[in-house]
Amino acid sequence: MVDLEFTRKIRLFGPFSLEFTRSAEADSVEAASSALRRKTRALLGYLIADGRAYNRQLLADWFCATADDPARALRMLLSRVRTGVGAESITVERDRIRFNADVVWVDLLLFSRLLAGDLHTCALADLETAVSLYRGEFLEGLTLNDAPEFEIWLLGERTRLRNQYERALLTLVNRHQAAGEAAAALPYAQRLVQSNPLLEEGQAHLIRLYAQLGQREAALAQYEQCRHFLQQELAVVPAPELQALYEDIRAGRGVSSGGPMKTAVSPPQSFAAVEFV
Repeated sequence: MVDLEFTRKIRLFGPFSLEFTRSAEADSVEAASSALRRKTRALLGYLIADGRAYNRQLLADWFCATADDPARALRMLLSRVRTGVGAESITVERDRIRFNADVVWVDLLLFSRLLAGDLHTCALADLETAVSLYRGEFLEGLTLNDAPEFEIWLLGERTRLRNQYERALLTLVNRHQAAGEAAAALPYAQRLVQSNPLLEEGQAHLIRLYAQLGQREAALAQYEQCRHFLQQELAVVPAPELQALYEDIRAGRGVSSGGPMKTAVSPPQSFAAVEFV
C-alpha cells in the first residue's frame, strides 16, 4: 500500500488546494486538477469535516438531487474524489461512505486536533500552528446553488470554525500579554480584529498593545476606526471600558495589560500546489 500521507495534502481553509510532493508524477497532478471540480470539492469537504460514515442515499439527496440518476451521479463524484486524492481516500462499507483520514494530510483535521483541548493550558506552539493553518474561511468561495442542504451546512461550519479560530487568537493574545510579551501578542490581536472587527474585546487588546509598544498614534487611529465601524454596522458607541482606554491613551496615561472586557459582542517536504477555480 502506498502511504499518501507523505505525498498529498488537502487544504480546506481558504480556496481549496491539493498539494503534491515535487516528486509526484505530472499525470497525477493533471488528473487531480481535472477531477476535483466544484461539486467534487464540496462532497470531499463534507466527508472530511464530520469524519463520519454517511448513508449513500443521503449523499445522493444532498449533492445529486437534480441529476437524472442521482445514484449514478454520486458514483461519478466518488470516482472523481478517488482519482484526485487517491483510491484509498474513500472507503465504502455496505451503503455507507467515509473519507479515510489516515492516508492524506488535511489542514482542517490538524486544526481540529490542535484545538480539541483546553486552550488555556495547551502548548503555545500548538495554538500558533493551528491559527497558521487558517488561511481563510472553510471552502472559501465555494457555493452550490442546486444543493440547499449543503449550503446551510456550509454556512454553519464556516461559522463554527471561524469561532474556533478567533478563540485561539484571543487565547494567544491573553497568554502573551500575561507573560509581558506585547510584541508577540500584537500580530494575533491584529488578526483577531481583521477576522471580527465587531469584537470589542479584540479591539481593546489591539489598541492597548499599540500603546504599550509606543505606537500611540496607531492606538488612537485604531480606536477611531473601531468607533466608526460600530456606528456604521450596529449604530452603537464603543463600550465604556474601551472609551476609558482611549481617554487614558489620549491623555498620555500609562495602560496596563488589561483583562477580558465585559462585552458581548520531521522537516516538511516541498509540495507543489494545484490551484482550483
